[in-house]
Amino acid sequence: KKRIQRIEDADLFTGLDLILDGLDSISSRYLLMEIAIKKGLPLIHGAIGAFEAQLAFLEPDINRMKVIYPWEEEVSKANLSFVPSFLASLQVKMLLEYFLSRPELEKNTLIRIDLRDLQIYKIPLDT
Repeated sequence: KKRIQRIEDADLFTGLDLILDGLDSISSRYLLMEIAIKKGLPLIHGAIGAFEAQLAFLEPDINRMKVIYPWEEEVSKANLSFVPSFLASLQVKMLLEYFLSRPELEKNTLIRIDLRDLQIYKIPLDT
Protein backbone atom coordinates (compact mmCIF):
# COMPACT_ATOMS: atom_id res chain seq x y z
CA LYS A 1 0.00 0.00 0.00
CA LYS A 2 1.33 3.43 -0.94
CA ARG A 3 -0.29 6.81 -0.63
CA ILE A 4 -0.04 9.11 -3.66
CA GLN A 5 1.22 12.43 -2.33
CA ARG A 6 3.24 14.06 -5.12
CA ILE A 7 3.71 14.00 -8.88
CA GLU A 8 6.82 11.81 -8.47
CA ASP A 9 4.48 8.99 -7.38
CA ALA A 10 3.31 8.75 -11.02
CA ASP A 11 5.60 5.73 -11.46
CA LEU A 12 3.02 3.69 -9.54
CA PHE A 13 0.72 4.13 -12.56
CA THR A 14 3.07 2.45 -15.04
CA GLY A 15 1.37 -0.21 -17.16
CA LEU A 16 -2.16 1.14 -16.74
CA ASP A 17 -4.55 2.04 -19.56
CA LEU A 18 -6.91 4.31 -17.62
CA ILE A 19 -7.42 5.84 -14.16
CA LEU A 20 -10.68 5.69 -12.18
CA ASP A 21 -11.13 8.50 -9.66
CA GLY A 22 -12.89 7.61 -6.43
CA LEU A 23 -11.14 10.17 -4.26
CA ASP A 24 -12.80 12.46 -1.76
CA SER A 25 -10.56 15.52 -1.68
CA ILE A 26 -10.09 18.24 -4.25
CA SER A 27 -6.34 18.51 -3.74
CA SER A 28 -5.98 14.75 -4.31
CA ARG A 29 -8.01 15.05 -7.50
CA TYR A 30 -5.80 17.88 -8.77
CA LEU A 31 -2.76 15.66 -8.20
CA LEU A 32 -4.39 12.59 -9.76
CA MET A 33 -5.18 14.58 -12.91
CA GLU A 34 -1.58 15.86 -13.06
CA ILE A 35 -0.40 12.25 -12.86
CA ALA A 36 -2.85 11.27 -15.61
CA ILE A 37 -1.44 14.04 -17.80
CA LYS A 38 2.16 13.03 -17.05
CA LYS A 39 1.44 9.37 -17.86
CA GLY A 40 -0.86 10.16 -20.83
CA LEU A 41 -3.74 8.24 -19.24
CA PRO A 42 -7.42 9.19 -19.53
CA LEU A 43 -9.22 9.59 -16.21
CA ILE A 44 -12.81 8.79 -15.31
CA HIS A 45 -13.82 11.24 -12.58
CA GLY A 46 -16.60 10.49 -10.12
CA ALA A 47 -17.93 12.38 -7.12
CA ILE A 48 -21.01 12.30 -4.92
CA GLY A 49 -22.74 14.59 -2.48
CA ALA A 50 -26.12 14.05 -0.83
CA PHE A 51 -28.59 13.39 -3.70
CA GLU A 52 -26.12 14.23 -6.47
CA ALA A 53 -23.55 12.36 -8.51
CA GLN A 54 -21.19 13.60 -11.17
CA LEU A 55 -18.81 11.96 -13.57
CA ALA A 56 -16.65 12.82 -16.55
CA PHE A 57 -14.26 11.14 -18.95
CA LEU A 58 -11.22 13.42 -18.93
CA GLU A 59 -8.55 13.35 -21.60
CA PRO A 60 -4.97 13.77 -20.31
CA ASP A 61 -4.15 17.11 -21.94
CA ILE A 62 -5.04 19.77 -19.35
CA ASN A 63 -6.06 19.66 -15.70
CA ARG A 64 -9.83 19.84 -16.06
CA MET A 65 -10.18 19.09 -12.34
CA LYS A 66 -9.34 22.77 -11.89
CA VAL A 67 -12.31 23.60 -14.13
CA ILE A 68 -14.61 21.24 -12.20
CA TYR A 69 -13.25 22.46 -8.84
CA PRO A 70 -12.04 26.06 -9.24
CA TRP A 71 -11.78 26.29 -5.45
CA GLU A 72 -9.64 24.11 -3.19
CA GLU A 73 -11.77 24.11 -0.08
CA GLU A 74 -13.61 20.94 0.75
CA VAL A 75 -17.39 20.82 0.92
CA SER A 76 -18.78 18.13 3.18
CA LYS A 77 -22.19 16.62 2.55
CA ALA A 78 -23.81 13.53 3.93
CA ASN A 79 -24.28 10.86 1.28
CA LEU A 80 -27.17 8.48 0.83
CA SER A 81 -26.14 4.84 0.94
CA PHE A 82 -27.12 3.98 -2.64
CA VAL A 83 -25.36 6.91 -4.35
CA PRO A 84 -21.79 5.48 -4.32
CA SER A 85 -22.84 2.24 -6.03
CA PHE A 86 -25.00 4.16 -8.52
CA LEU A 87 -22.04 6.34 -9.47
CA ALA A 88 -19.63 3.39 -9.60
CA SER A 89 -21.92 1.63 -12.08
CA LEU A 90 -21.89 4.72 -14.32
CA GLN A 91 -18.10 4.88 -14.11
CA VAL A 92 -17.85 1.22 -15.16
CA LYS A 93 -20.24 1.93 -18.05
CA MET A 94 -17.91 4.75 -19.15
CA LEU A 95 -14.90 2.46 -18.80
CA LEU A 96 -16.56 -0.16 -21.03
CA GLU A 97 -17.51 2.47 -23.61
CA TYR A 98 -13.87 3.54 -23.72
CA PHE A 99 -12.41 0.04 -24.10
CA LEU A 100 -15.08 -0.92 -26.66
CA SER A 101 -14.44 2.35 -28.59
CA ARG A 102 -18.12 3.26 -28.41
CA PRO A 103 -18.99 6.55 -30.13
CA GLU A 104 -21.45 7.58 -27.40
CA LEU A 105 -18.63 8.16 -24.91
CA GLU A 106 -18.73 11.87 -24.11
CA LYS A 107 -15.25 13.21 -23.44
CA ASN A 108 -14.43 16.29 -21.38
CA THR A 109 -18.06 16.82 -20.38
CA LEU A 110 -19.15 16.90 -16.74
CA ILE A 111 -22.35 14.92 -16.29
CA ARG A 112 -24.23 15.92 -13.14
CA ILE A 113 -27.19 13.87 -11.98
CA ASP A 114 -29.68 15.10 -9.41
CA LEU A 115 -31.28 11.96 -8.00
CA ARG A 116 -34.13 13.85 -6.33
CA ASP A 117 -35.84 14.44 -9.66
CA LEU A 118 -33.57 12.45 -12.03
CA GLN A 119 -32.37 15.55 -13.85
CA ILE A 120 -29.17 15.26 -15.86
CA TYR A 121 -27.02 18.28 -16.64
CA LYS A 122 -24.09 18.27 -19.05
CA ILE A 123 -21.37 20.88 -18.77
CA PRO A 124 -18.61 21.10 -21.41
CA LEU A 125 -15.16 21.26 -19.82
CA ASP A 126 -13.13 22.43 -22.79
CA THR A 127 -11.64 25.82 -22.12
